Parts: sequence; structure tokens; C-alpha cells
Amino acid sequence: MPEGPELKLSSLYVNATCKGKTFRGKVVKSAVSKCCEIDFCSPRYTISSEARGKEMALRLNCMENSENTLRILFRFGMSGRFWFGSASDIQKHAHLNFFTVDEPSNVLSFVDPRRFGSWHVMQGWGPERGPDPMYEYGNFRANVLAHLDDSAFNRPICEALLNQKYFNGVGNYLRAEILFRIGVPPFTRARDVLETLKQENQEEGKEKYSDLLELCHSVPLEVIDLSVGVTSVPVVEDDYKPFVKWLRCYENPNMNRLSDHNRRTIWYKGEAGPLAPKIKSVQKIRKSKSAGVKRKSSLGEEDTLGGGAGDQLPSFKVQTTEDQLPSFKGQIAENQLPSFKGQITEDQLPSSKGWTTGDQLPSSKVQTTEDQLPSFKGQIAENQLPSFKGQITEDQLPSSKGQITEDQFPSSKGQTTEDQLPSFKFQITAAPSNWTIREEQCNHMEESVSASLRRSQRVHQKLMKRVHVVRPMACV
Repeated sequence: MPEGPELKLSSLYVNATCKGKTFRGKVVKSAVSKCCEIDFCSPRYTISSEARGKEMALRLNCMENSENTLRILFRFGMSGRFWFGSASDIQKHAHLNFFTVDEPSNVLSFVDPRRFGSWHVMQGWGPERGPDPMYEYGNFRANVLAHLDDSAFNRPICEALLNQKYFNGVGNYLRAEILFRIGVPPFTRARDVLETLKQENQEEGKEKYSDLLELCHSVPLEVIDLSVGVTSVPVVEDDYKPFVKWLRCYENPNMNRLSDHNRRTIWYKGEAGPLAPKIKSVQKIRKSKSAGVKRKSSLGEEDTLGGGAGDQLPSFKVQTTEDQLPSFKGQIAENQLPSFKGQITEDQLPSSKGWTTGDQLPSSKVQTTEDQLPSFKGQIAENQLPSFKGQITEDQLPSSKGQITEDQFPSSKGQTTEDQLPSFKFQITAAPSNWTIREEQCNHMEESVSASLRRSQRVHQKLMKRVHVVRPMACV
């Protein structure tokens, strides 16, 4: 951003370029600019310039009528500058143009690519701007020392230096260089730094750069002596080499840097100071959607989310570990099942709509033991069900001490149909050792059992999703 020295250099450039040149006609504003129109038209007029702090003014003087004058006050914003050249090569971001009477015509343009700059038709300078530290040093010093009781000086010195009411023309790079030379931590209270300067008689043997207000005057003048800054033409890298060499602190990788309370970066050496912004590490706490779940957050405090059935759940006080819940990948590990020492009744299910009903369960009125259930790992182990591909032998049945009677297995003389199979509410107690079942019957039975297992798995997955209401259930 252009600061006091850059605006002064631009003013010197305009005066040198427009000296002896005559301008004509209307002042032309670009269509995209939102600044005011300049209501000035003269067949012949001249242009002169002056600068003060971060403001620069153009004065248009009519050559035929000395009373016909206009003063335009410019603020450069982030990228404003003046350019002079041929009207046929006018700059892309030229937003205010003054044309000469020459043929071919030339133009003086205010160029502002980012369009943060502005202009106003007014006499004098902005009322919120203080005296210029470079060319009004006496008034500048008196203005600062007379208002040290202002709340602006409660802020850190690095932020107070950007207050244009007192430090007109000082910007980001100037404040870094000034504070670096004086050796003051940037986040020291401004009033504490400046109060000692009220004394008229300074102690002898004082260091050269111990007076901050004196540095506000001398450091900008050093930049002007380098004759660099925002001027008429696009800046070439070689033009900035003396300026970059002159910088001691600003954008120096060996220096510390920190964002102030206005989010402006300050470069400094050593300690930041007592008023430095506190850097807080914001920890994101993931909120659980389960009602009634108590957990300890990353800040060490116990959060209670909702209420209700939290005491019916497993511990869940900190975080549900992998061995407390299934992996939710479609498989139920054997160690994740409850002990099955109790009964699973229909009123313990959250909802029976669309799920396996009591008729589909193996038995909801009797106790289910662990050895009667498969491992629920997604497959039926060989030792848990017969192979159904051939003859059912004695060791493949739950019990071989009895025989399957006609009441338990109807229609044993022909093909077994779906209606003739038992409803799986009864336990197969016995079967003859020489019983033979056709392959078609075995295939049908295998499909029926597989379908029952798939339904059981779906019911279990739905129950796991509602773990915040009902205890984890796997025996369904």
C-alpha cells in the first residue's frame, strides 16, 4: 500500500511531468469507477500537485479565467498511482484521465487496478488526518503529545502508529522500520512509550534513535531520498532494488512476525510485548447425536447430551471402544455379542415395523443359549448346520437319540414342500440314522435358512443404529 513517501514522490512526478503542458476539455472518468464525476471543462488549463501524509491533491487552473479552478483530493488505497503517456497507450485500469492539447494527444491518468483508491472535489485536507510528520514535524509532534490521554494511545504502539489522526502517512512498512530502530517491542502500550517525550529537557548522551517521534520524521525522508516508490509507470524490479536493500525489518525472513488486533502483519525483532494477541488453540469438540450419552470432551469437562436411557447403555462414558460395539461392516464378531443369559422379549425391540417379527424369531419365549446360535460372522459354519448336499448323518443333527415323528416332519414319504416344513419354533429332537433327503429338498432348506439369517442380520444392524435407545442386541 502506498504510504506517505510514495504519495510525496507521486506529487513530485506529476509536477515534473505536467510542467509546461496544457490540458483541454473534460475530465473523463471510466465507466467502472464508482467515484464521483468531475464537473470541470475548460479549453485550456494546467495541472499542479501537492501531497500531505497519505493524501495527494491535483489543482486544475483555467488559463482563460483565473477564478475557474478545481481541487481534487486523491487517496491511493492499495494500488493507486499516476501515469503519463500517449493517449493511444492509455492504461487498462485508468479511472480518471486528463488529456493534453498536443497532437497526438497525451494523457495524465489515475491508475488503480484494485479500485480501493478514491477522489473527492474539496478544498483543504481530510479532517480526520493529522499533520504530516515529514514536512509539518513541529505540528505533528505537538499534536501527538497534546493528546496522549486519548484512548487511541491505550493500544499497542504498533497499532497506534497506523492511526492517521496522529501519524499521517505512516503505514505497515514504516512502522516496522521505526520500531525496529528504536528497539521497542511492538505490543507495548503506546502511552508508555510516548509519555517520556513530554519532558522538554532530554537527558544528555541519549542514543540517536531513542525518540520515536523523531524517527517518524526522519525514516520517511530516507525513502524519498532513494527516489523510489509508486510513480508513473509500472514498477520494474530493478527500480525497487535500492528500496529492498534499505529495508532492515519489513518482510525480513529473519524477523518475527505477528498479526495485530486489526489483522495487519507486523515484523519485529525480539519480544512481542505485553499486549500481544493471545493465540488460542480452538479445539473442535465433536458433538454426539446420541441422547443421554455422557462423555469427556477434549477440554477435560464432562458433557451430558440429553437424558433418558443413558443408564441402560454399556459404559459409553468416554468413548465406545471397538470391542463394545460391532465393527458395522456387516459382520458381528462373537465377542461383541451379549451374554444371552436373559430373554429377548418383543417389548425390547424399538420398532417392529418392517423388521423381523416375533413369529420369525427362533423362539422369543424360551431362553436362547449361546451354543444354539451361529457365530453371525456372515457365514454358517459347517459344524453348525448340515451340508444339505447329501445324507444327514447322526452327528450333524442337534440330537440323535430320538426320531423325527410324522407330527414333527409331515409328509415324509414324498417331496417336502415349504408348507410342510416346521415353522422353526420347535427343536429337532431326533432323526433316524439312515434318513435320506433329496438334493432339491436340501437346496430349498438351505435357501430358507440363509434367508432367515439375512433377516436376522438386518434386524441386528438396525438395532445397532438405535443403540442409544435399546441395549445392543444380536440374538434376533
